[in-house]
Amino acid sequence: MLSKIIELPGGIPIYSYGLMIVTGFLLGLWVATRRARLAGVDPTLIFDLGFYGIITGMLGGKAFFLVENRSDFGWKIFNVFDGGLSGAGALYGVLGGVVLFFIFGAGTGRFQRLRRPSVRRRRFLIGLVLFLLVAALAGARADYVRDVNKQHQTQKDSSGTISQLDKVPYDTRIFTGFGSGFVFYGGVLTATLVILLTLKIRKVPILKVLDIIGPSLMIGLAFGRIGCQLNGCCFGDVCAPDSLLAITFPKHVDTDPGSSSESKTISPAYRTHGGHDDHATADPSLPERSLEVYPTGLFMSVNAFLLFWVLTWFGRKPRRAGSTVFLLGFLYPITRFLIEIFRGDPVAILYGLRISQWVSIGILAVIIPMWVVFLKKKQDATQEGASAQQSTQAG
Repeated sequence: MLSKIIELPGGIPIYSYGLMIVTGFLLGLWVATRRARLAGVDPTLIFDLGFYGIITGMLGGKAFFLVENRSDFGWKIFNVFDGGLSGAGALYGVLGGVVLFFIFGAGTGRFQRLRRPSVRRRRFLIGLVLFLLVAALAGARADYVRDVNKQHQTQKDSSGTISQLDKVPYDTRIFTGFGSGFVFYGGVLTATLVILLTLKIRKVPILKVLDIIGPSLMIGLAFGRIGCQLNGCCFGDVCAPDSLLAITFPKHVDTDPGSSSESKTISPAYRTHGGHDDHATADPSLPERSLEVYPTGLFMSVNAFLLFWVLTWFGRKPRRAGSTVFLLGFLYPITRFLIEIFRGDPVAILYGLRISQWVSIGILAVIIPMWVVFLKKKQDATQEGASAQQSTQAG
């Protein structure tokens, strides 16, 4: 378990989970652009979809996580009507939005739209203004919350342990917790909807583009699950101590190695498979590591790498558009359902199954009929082509 890789000058931490997410995204984007060129698709479109996908995917994955764990967070931070906005923060937000706009625009060639007909140029500028307004509001609220929280000292309860929600007036873990705490299916479903809408608006062959980006999704997932393993989340259930697959997790999260034992955070796996909670105090008699559990984070990472290889191998030959993405939509829910059997992190259970298993069943219930119709149309098209060829030869 290595939650924090390094701390840069100024106290800026680099977390393993975030680093793996960025690595997977960049590699996946590189693979997708190469596949796009081979398929005759504009790589700029892939850059656009990658940007939309990573942003909406992270938001969707975090939103699903917060819904599943909504009782653990404070939501006062969203009450912008309490007068909590900062003028300086709004300026910072606009400046940050402009910088992001120029980086993204220069990298994807979107500045060329300014030379297009007036209707498209006007639509582009309206989108830019709306984006900067949202950035200004976010910056104004974030700066206000930071100033208010900074004025309060950490409070300790009677037992001498830190209570997270009592530390500051605004619980910022909803945003500062982007080093962990995501639901993969939530991110994929959100990003997929946005990508489908984008392709529909731009009138691009949807199935052809989905075939291109499908394998890249597995690259991102593979590295993301490595981040899960390093972060200590998505751990497995208790297994036999002598199992070749058995691993253990440390008692404390390693993000604050210099702090006292009383203020350190109990690691999620130890809290679940060690019988202790967040307020557990240091006790020399307690073991320093959790019980032996399955490394399900690595299971999911290996599974994603294998699916990437299968999809890449499957897509080497010319196939009808949609074949690769349908294969992905069929294989991943099955493998995910099976891996979830070995998961041990606490989540909601419905009729004996975890939420992700129910989502897998739902995806299969949608994909299988669609795939049957897809294969039937392919068969009909093949038969029509053969009949036309026979007619031509007879004539």
